[in-house]
Amino acid sequence: NGTGGTGAGGIHYGVLLGGSNVVQISGSGAVNITGNGGSGGSANYGVLLYNSGSITTSGGGAILTGNGGTGTGNNQAGIALLQGSNISDSVGGDITLNGTAGNGSWFNVGFNMSNAPASSITTNNGNINITGTGGNGGNFNYGIRTMAGAQIAATGTGSVQLNGFAGNGTSDNIGITLLEASSVSSNGGGVTFTGIGGTGTADDNKGIVLENGSTVEDFASGNVVLNGTGGNGTANNWGISVLTGSVVSSLNGDLSLTGTGGNGTGNFNRGVYIDGTGTQVSSDQGNIQITANGGTSGSGDQHYGLLVQNSGAVQTVDGNITVNGVGGNAGLYPLGVALVSGRIESTGTGAVSITGQGGAGTYGNWGVFTQNSNSLIAANGGGININGTGGPGIGDFNIGVVVGFESDVIENGTGAITIIGNAASSNLASYGILFQNLGTTIISNGGGISVTGIGDTSITTDAIGVVIGAEAM
Repeated sequence: NGTGGTGAGGIHYGVLLGGSNVVQISGSGAVNITGNGGSGGSANYGVLLYNSGSITTSGGGAILTGNGGTGTGNNQAGIALLQGSNISDSVGGDITLNGTAGNGSWFNVGFNMSNAPASSITTNNGNINITGTGGNGGNFNYGIRTMAGAQIAATGTGSVQLNGFAGNGTSDNIGITLLEASSVSSNGGGVTFTGIGGTGTADDNKGIVLENGSTVEDFASGNVVLNGTGGNGTANNWGISVLTGSVVSSLNGDLSLTGTGGNGTGNFNRGVYIDGTGTQVSSDQGNIQITANGGTSGSGDQHYGLLVQNSGAVQTVDGNITVNGVGGNAGLYPLGVALVSGRIESTGTGAVSITGQGGAGTYGNWGVFTQNSNSLIAANGGGININGTGGPGIGDFNIGVVVGFESDVIENGTGAITIIGNAASSNLASYGILFQNLGTTIISNGGGISVTGIGDTSITTDAIGVVIGAEAM
């Protein structure tokens, strides 16, 4: 138990372990460390492991509780593992970390793993539970932050659970963020994330962010569950984002992503956002469920429920994919589900089911939308069901389903394709379904195609059930 002192210079740690020093128990005993940062200046960490500092146990596990201090400077972290530090248990002990940041000028992180070489937390048949709560003040008040190849891994039967609660400040108040090829994994016990974005006066107050080739995986039959809720601010307050070659995956287990965009006065408050070449949400022999709700801000545009773009992919082998997306309640194009050069695909026998509800914006409240080359919805025998309902917006073009330029819906096996589109009340062009021109294709290999579109009967012009554009097939 350690408590840092006071002084304007800062760096008043509660507990410090570094310089390749080791706390080790070879029997079944546990390690219990509590650190409280001091006050004044910057970097008043509760508990800090750095420069290959390590804690190793053999069945008893470890409990670390860190409370960051306060000061006029930045970096009042609760718990930090830096520069090749590690915590491990080799014989079934649990590792439990609770970090609460203090309040400072900016960058107040509840739990932080960063600074190369990579730090690690590992168990063998034990569980890993990490809770991080960001502090308040300025930018970058993360609940949990990992980077520089940091590794959190439960081998054997152990599970991993991360709970990240961002603090409040200006911008980038993120519940959980994994950067720079960080990895979180289990081997059958499953992985669960809960990330809650904070409240900021500017952008990027997000629930869960995976970037730069980071991974969240279960290698056996465990499930992977991500629940992310964006915070309040202006723009880009996403519930869950998987970006720049990052991967969420399971083998013989199910995946579940539930994302809710935050409330903001700006644009792009999305529920779930999957973007970039090599970016995947994928399961081999498991099902995928995505539930995505755009932000309910009073202004701004493009508050999508789900957006998959720029070669990002949702895919299974022999598993079902179920997507439910609801657009936000403001501005232009609050789409329920959108694919813009993105893919949703079952390559085995599983079915694909996509349901989209447009939001209540001023224009273009579309339920389901696909556009551009490489946009693909595909199955290999399980069938494809697309059901889109236009949102109750006050403007024009509240269309149920829009299959846009050069996008494809393909059933490669004998399953059927069913597309249902219901328009909502609109001033103009209230179509049930719109197949745009320039290479749009709907192809079945024997299972048949059923298309049902219902236009809005409350208007006197352009209340059309199904519109097939030039060159669509």
